[in-house]
Amino acid sequence: MQVDADGLAGPLEARWTLYTVGRASVESSEGGLRLRTVDARESALADAQIDDYHGRARRALPWVPPLRLTVRARWSHPSAALRGTTGFGFWNDPINAQGRFAAAPNALWFFHASEPSRMRLRRDSVGHGLVAAAMRADAVSPALLTAGNLALRIPGIDRIAGQIGRSRMGGGDMLLRVDLNLTAWHDYVLDWRRDGAVFAVDGAEAARLETDDLPRVCLGFVAWIDNNWAALGDEGRYRAGRLDAPGVQGLEIARIAIEDDGSEIRTHKWHER
Repeated sequence: MQVDADGLAGPLEARWTLYTVGRASVESSEGGLRLRTVDARESALADAQIDDYHGRARRALPWVPPLRLTVRARWSHPSAALRGTTGFGFWNDPINAQGRFAAAPNALWFFHASEPSRMRLRRDSVGHGLVAAAMRADAVSPALLTAGNLALRIPGIDRIAGQIGRSRMGGGDMLLRVDLNLTAWHDYVLDWRRDGAVFAVDGAEAARLETDDLPRVCLGFVAWIDNNWAALGDEGRYRAGRLDAPGVQGLEIARIAIEDDGSEIRTHKWHER
């Protein structure tokens, strides 16, 4: 596939991985690069993404602050019609192929989840829709992760395990304006600073998170769409699963740029829209 990088045609850099599972695809489109799920079923994962963390150890992930991420993107459906989760930003890929935690979760991103997801990182947050979000968790030993994954599967004990896990997590999320048309092209910008993070849409500040909310580890970039859902209730119970997502649901990306101290270090532009 050919892309534009600062107006110069060239192949997609080796750093980027195009990754799909199940009823999903990544393909070129008139607007750029389209990530799609097609008639996804709750019985199986469907996931389409582009990332730069595959093949890297978590301790060697490439991104730390200060940096600025710009993504020009649009979705195939309005917020109320999207099923599953989708978005773009940075995380440490903490969940393995079996859907269990392989590391403590850390993330900073534009994140959209449909109902029944309730990933409420603050008690006053909605838990679904398009949010500016961060998750911060300290390192956890492999033995404790194994015990926690097992406990989350045992009725009664799952709530205790969830409460312990939640007590070790920081973070926050802020719902972006509900009238934002997700099917139109927008420039989404994330300024990840050492003293906080600022999210903007089309040049207007949309959310701000404080230093204590933010990850303290290096992260990898990801943009994705899938049919997952997850809920973390106020009582600490963690639940997760998959959803039917009929038809084609997609995230289309025209540009990804990551800047460090004002110098663009990684950029890909498809068609300017």
